[in-house]
Amino acid sequence: KGIFYCKNKYLIGYSSIPGLDKRTTLLSNREGNIYAASSGTELFRLNNNAVKTYPISFTYEPLDFMRYKKDWIIFGKENTMRTDNQFKEISRLVQIDSDYAGSYQMANTKNGALVAIMYHCIFVVNDSRVLQRIACGLPFTCKSILVKDENTFYLAGKHGIYTYDFPTGKHGRIKNAPENITRLFQSRSGRIWIATKEAGIFWMDHEKIFN
Repeated sequence: KGIFYCKNKYLIGYSSIPGLDKRTTLLSNREGNIYAASSGTELFRLNNNAVKTYPISFTYEPLDFMRYKKDWIIFGKENTMRTDNQFKEISRLVQIDSDYAGSYQMANTKNGALVAIMYHCIFVVNDSRVLQRIACGLPFTCKSILVKDENTFYLAGKHGIYTYDFPTGKHGRIKNAPENITRLFQSRSGRIWIATKEAGIFWMDHEKIFN
């Protein structure tokens, strides 16, 4: 049936497959399987024509998930959860001094850590099942994070794309980057793709922006 780019949030129309004919909030290719979610109660795995359903428990829809060692980390704007390879044993990650533990996007660092972004804060997942805050009070609102090098992140959101040096807190805005960015993706070739709320899709090579 195919998957098509569309500015409409109702992106996928698998009308003949129960559960996949709804608004989709999560769509990811992980280890050769396509995963999708359209609610906070189910995660679907597509492999060729076979569909498997995993029950999950999210307050709101999950946005994506990442591999963390032998487990998965599933995250959304209200919750972050850690689960085993079969999505059976699920535990919520907590944030010290806060009941709020959501993530808009996560990224793997060069040393294997898993970092997350949520508005004005950067977090790291640690082995004690805590979403640990490592930087907060960023002067810009962010919904997306990618790792540039060992100590530097690309952060993107309402006002464009910034480079952020974690040890020093120094940051700079990428020239000509679009605003209202919803997600950054990096391809195998190293090209960074930029999804925006209303302006379409861009890409970035060596910090130069192309539409």
